Amino acid sequence: MTPSRPSLLVLGFALFSAGQAQALNLPVRYPDREAITAPSYRGDALLITLTPAASRQARIARPAGAGESALPAARSLGLPAVDRIAQAMRGARFQRVFPGESPPAAGSDEPDFGAFFRVLLPTGTVLEDALERFRTLPEVAAAEPIAVLQGSTTPHDSLWAESWWFQQTPTGGVHAPEAWDITTGDTSIVVAIIDSGVELDHPDLGGTELGLRGQLWTNWAEAGGIPDYDDDGNGYVDDVAGWDFVDLTTDTGVTDGEDWATPDNDPSDFSGHGTRVAGLVGAITNNEIGASGTAWKVRLMPLRVMWSGSSLVSCGVTLVDMSYAAAAICYATRMGASVINCSFATTNEGDLFAAATAAIRAGVTIVCAAGNTGQLHELQSRDDVLAVGSSDVYDQVSSFSLVGDFVDLVAPGESIVSTSVLHTDPIFGCIVLGSGYEDGGGTSYSAPLVSGTVALVQARRRALGLAPLGAQTMVFRIRESADDISAANPGLTGYGTGRLNMLRALTNPPTSYARRGVGAVNGPAVVLSTRSGRPRMVFTTLERKVVMLDAQTADTIATAAIPAASARQLASADMGGGYGVCFFAGLQNGKVAGFDAGLAPLPGWPVAGAGPFHRMDGGPALGDLDGDGVLEVVCGSDDGGIWAWHMNGTLVSGFPVSSGTQSLSGPVALGDLDGQPGVEIVAANRDGHLHVFLGDGNEMPGWPVAVVGTGAPILLALGRETVPTVVVPAGSTVKGYSAGGVPRFNFPWSGTAQDAAAGDLDADGVDEIVVAFSTPNKIVALDSLGSLVLNRGWPYDLAAAPAGPVLVGPLQPGPALGVYVYAGATQVALSDSAVALREFPKPGGAGVSPTLAELDGDGRTELIAGTQDSVLYVYDAGPNTWGSGNNPWGTQRANFARTGNRLYAPPIGTLDDLPPQAAASFRADSIAGGQLGRALPDPDDDPQRHPRRLRERCALRSAGA
Repeated sequence: MTPSRPSLLVLGFALFSAGQAQALNLPVRYPDREAITAPSYRGDALLITLTPAASRQARIARPAGAGESALPAARSLGLPAVDRIAQAMRGARFQRVFPGESPPAAGSDEPDFGAFFRVLLPTGTVLEDALERFRTLPEVAAAEPIAVLQGSTTPHDSLWAESWWFQQTPTGGVHAPEAWDITTGDTSIVVAIIDSGVELDHPDLGGTELGLRGQLWTNWAEAGGIPDYDDDGNGYVDDVAGWDFVDLTTDTGVTDGEDWATPDNDPSDFSGHGTRVAGLVGAITNNEIGASGTAWKVRLMPLRVMWSGSSLVSCGVTLVDMSYAAAAICYATRMGASVINCSFATTNEGDLFAAATAAIRAGVTIVCAAGNTGQLHELQSRDDVLAVGSSDVYDQVSSFSLVGDFVDLVAPGESIVSTSVLHTDPIFGCIVLGSGYEDGGGTSYSAPLVSGTVALVQARRRALGLAPLGAQTMVFRIRESADDISAANPGLTGYGTGRLNMLRALTNPPTSYARRGVGAVNGPAVVLSTRSGRPRMVFTTLERKVVMLDAQTADTIATAAIPAASARQLASADMGGGYGVCFFAGLQNGKVAGFDAGLAPLPGWPVAGAGPFHRMDGGPALGDLDGDGVLEVVCGSDDGGIWAWHMNGTLVSGFPVSSGTQSLSGPVALGDLDGQPGVEIVAANRDGHLHVFLGDGNEMPGWPVAVVGTGAPILLALGRETVPTVVVPAGSTVKGYSAGGVPRFNFPWSGTAQDAAAGDLDADGVDEIVVAFSTPNKIVALDSLGSLVLNRGWPYDLAAAPAGPVLVGPLQPGPALGVYVYAGATQVALSDSAVALREFPKPGGAGVSPTLAELDGDGRTELIAGTQDSVLYVYDAGPNTWGSGNNPWGTQRANFARTGNRLYAPPIGTLDDLPPQAAASFRADSIAGGQLGRALPDPDDDPQRHPRRLRERCALRSAGA
């Protein structure tokens, strides 16, 4: 996407629901009558997506498999209703968008590529009528027109320029020489160039040695195979050097000399755009000619999806059909590409998004040009795709570069010289003169610098014997290693995290990561420290499992089955009495499950609560109800009951108790309100009553109190007091009560209070209360008197209603704390003064049930959050954020015991995960009564303080015997 004169036309699929044929908002252009101009819809083709049942039937009638690319467009799909419409149109024909793809496994959420067909319409067909006809069929899930969109790809006139972007002088380079000192790449890493093709004979790409292909990828299965035969069975015949997907119905509007028909195995470039992109990724370096590539050792896979349109002002007018791009992404994934570069505007959420999703799940990193002024960017807007804007030599964001929340970072994109295809002036017919070099600019040329860097990162990991980074983790890696260029762009936002830094991408310590396949996480994680220094994360999933992972690698350590999905949260603590660390989960079938530190079921667990048709969603919370040093498990049910169990699974005497006629308004809180041994249970019922129950099930004197519209209660000390105050969101107010049930404050506000948390935001030794409100959507901070904090930027306006708990914890450098909440599918992270923190939001869409922790000893806070599409995210909050580790409300309900209390948090302890070690010494220290006493000092302990003694009975004999 290169600026200067408008010239890139992008064909994409606009989405319309059935019955909207009359609502086409762009003119339709029929290429048999006129050249395609932008913006418009193609009149000679459309896309249909079949329903799953119809797709299976069509696959039987027209099997997908080897050699499919050589087959002509079909006149029938084997679906009578669909075929009748095609015949009524005087012979519409069908092309499978993704040749050779197998159907997904039964029950899989992977896309069915066999469901997508391009319909070639005969001359005289009215597009609107064709769309309407296909949309009426039950076999057709969607029928979509093909849109023609505007962009720009024309290079500048200058032939040569210094490669300033690889340097760091004056400011805007990417630190390439230092990066190349670490790695120059690996030829096993393949970058797919989805573009206008690649000049295969360019000496800086294909090389100059006879019989060798330089940097260009080779499909060796086909190179050594049988001509005109699909040797590798991928659906493409003789695809030795990539593939040309372009298959137009007419040459109207196509530049003379351009290849416009018949897909084949020759992805040669006419316009030069793809050749320039390829050179920036991986031009042959140290060959004493031409330009340098970002990755010196790499293989470039040419996949041609663009063609040149006729123009009187440029030879670089390029059109791209999004269905061709989708097929190319699918091909690249199947044929082993590690990176896919897409330097064009995008639209469509149909076949293109299906192909992108499959690629990303396969670990392929997709890098897109963010776009130039006015271009569409739907693929770029995905969190799991890198969208790259353009910057200049002074680190200023280019005036033509699109900005917005979807942009991940920028890279140099002005005065960029690269390999190209040279032409005569358009007035003389754009005759190809041969290979050469041209100078240009645009986000089209920023993206390949990032693609080459991704290739270097994967090559470096391969050299170190490490697994390649997944697609989402690579997005984090590139984003978080960018250089801050805010000083060069005062007041400007929407350019991502900064400017690409190749050296930091290779050398920075690991930060954020994502792991797919851990399960659909449905609650906050528990973090367990270990003696080995490798913490563990434990969480529940919708697949009815409890999962324990290594927090640094996300490797699975243990799993346990639970008889139903978790109802709300997982609780954990060192339970005392020799039980050690245990885990408890309230379930949706009226039970509570319990596990030991290795996720083995505890004796006597699970226990039955309210019954199989009730949810145990009022906890669990862990606390010592009777003061005997062993914790009990407390959990509310959705019928208003409150249950408490001893560690052996028996009910605590006096329980269950009823909190009212309706369900609890949230989890219970635990704390010492009466000053006697044992903690009390605080519970709010939706019938308008706030209760405090003693450890024997009786109501504490002074309670309950009437509270309308209650939320989940929390406990904290106001000011510098030591006795807890009960704070509860109540409709449009936040109320505070003393331990005896006496009102202390009543804070009114517009909207509905959703969730409350507490912590010392400004590090003055006194807690603030932080509450999220909806309608209007705000985060409010209250002082120790229950009054609104106004002098530090609060309240903060949210763009959407809060969708998860409020956290208060170490999110910024220094002693002051930050506030986090998930709202409107976006992470909101604020400083103690309600200023949005630069490190957030992060990509991935996770954060509804977060936990703050320090997982790897680097002094940086991590935010752990899973999603229901089976991806676990660990987000890095930035350098020096963990500080002293003051984390007062770093997870749901304040702590892993889920007590909802700033003053009472039973410790979780440290798990001993080290294997037994050999004795460091041996000595006999006593002989008596036919026994030998031996002292075996523990290698990790002071042998004078912790000797391990073992007495063995033995037969003693005298020395002379």
